[in-house]
Amino acid sequence: MTITPMPSGKVHDSIAAISICPVFFIGHYLAHLNLWGSCVFMLATVFSQLMFGPDLDAGSKQYKRWGIFRWIWIPYRKLIPHRSVFSHGLLWGPIFRCLYLLVVITIFALIINQIIYNYTNINFARYLFPKIIYLMFKLKIRYLMQLVAGLFVGAGIHTITDKIFSFFKNLI
Repeated sequence: MTITPMPSGKVHDSIAAISICPVFFIGHYLAHLNLWGSCVFMLATVFSQLMFGPDLDAGSKQYKRWGIFRWIWIPYRKLIPHRSVFSHGLLWGPIFRCLYLLVVITIFALIINQIIYNYTNINFARYLFPKIIYLMFKLKIRYLMQLVAGLFVGAGIHTITDKIFSFFKNLI
């Protein structure tokens, strides 16, 4: 099996700008008639396309856009082979990236909490985690659904673009 070149970051960014802003936002709004839901969906899709997509397993534009926080993705890059089902899979890719990021953020928050506790005897986790859970329940479920849908659609656009590009490259 030969590995064909993927579209460049510029191609993915152009597709994101062309497809997400006018087409997906208007289409989502017409389907749901909910401006805030459409905004959440569009922002999640843009985030997924530009910073949270399948190419975080390589030294891509998406990876570089994390700036000083790109260290978060170093273990991910080492563990996940490029173009695997865990990076470019339509279902498993976004699920795995979300779980990975949640685990990293949780570990980081617990370490920070422990450092603060060691110096001040204040356990922020005891106060903050219940508030975070309360806020999650307070948010309307449809907005959370729009957020998740946007993350999946953004990643899906990227993966489908890669597949189409590879298909036509193999024809040549």
